[in-house]
Amino acid sequence: MLTGDNHRTGTAVSPELGINPSHTHAEAFPEQKASVVRQLQEQGKTVAFVGDGINDCLALAYADVSVSFANGSEIARETADVVLMENSLHGLLTAIDIGCQDKQLIQQNTSIIAFPNLAALIVAVFFGLNPLAAVSSF
Repeated sequence: MLTGDNHRTGTAVSPELGINPSHTHAEAFPEQKASVVRQLQEQGKTVAFVGDGINDCLALAYADVSVSFANGSEIARETADVVLMENSLHGLLTAIDIGCQDKQLIQQNTSIIAFPNLAALIVAVFFGLNPLAAVSSF
């Protein structure tokens, strides 16, 4: 957790969120937040960053996935990949579910298109299918 709040607030909130206090960075300035994001990426980790203020914009820009809120600052909304319309992290869970469903749908549609095209390619290679016949049959 990266927060601009003081240490006492950060260490009090982190256990409630299930975050190890050793992974809590309080009183973090924008450059520090961005630095932590970059360090995690250099370790090969994918970083999602949630922020709503001007001080979060740099980290939002560096993160692999960035999330802000409708009531966040305008620059945070513009920088973020995802803007949650409700000012609650519960919306993040919904967004993840929608993203997973979209990914499955894309994979399904790709499979539906790939198999007929592959079959037409195999027929064309082994049986000399005329391109015009291939277009009209599929």
